Amino acid sequence: MTDDDRKLRRNLAIEAFNATWDLIDKGAARTADEDQRMEHLAHTSRCLWELSGGAPANLARGEWQIAWVYAQLGRGEDARRFAERCLQRCEAGGEGFAPFDLPSALQALTAAAAVLGDTEARDRHAAAARDAAEALAPDDRAHIVSQIDEAVALAPR
Repeated sequence: MTDDDRKLRRNLAIEAFNATWDLIDKGAARTADEDQRMEHLAHTSRCLWELSGGAPANLARGEWQIAWVYAQLGRGEDARRFAERCLQRCEAGGEGFAPFDLPSALQALTAAAAVLGDTEARDRHAAAARDAAEALAPDDRAHIVSQIDEAVALAPR
């Protein structure tokens, strides 16, 4: 693969990631077609990161986004599977990780547990995510804590 191919795939991964966020942000206003597109875009972004030779952090963030998408869609088992993969990557470490990655992985586990109706796991993961977020700069901490709160509020479908 050429450097140009890697760059193209990286750029497409970023575009798909951002397009997924646009659909996540629509919330309840999303149509069924947009729900499906959101799922496909999240997987596309994660796959393109891998194909572009993305850093371990990029792969973890892709799996985090897939987990969050599945939580938004009420698919708790799928959300948990990708949240666990994200956490495993964060714990393994490697290139590109930032302080927000670990609390984000724990937030994804919180969301999956909430959707599954597992309040014990939800509360345990939320507490761990909040503890991990304490190390963040104030703005980043506020953002992650708001996502944790949103995850806790998810209900089983």
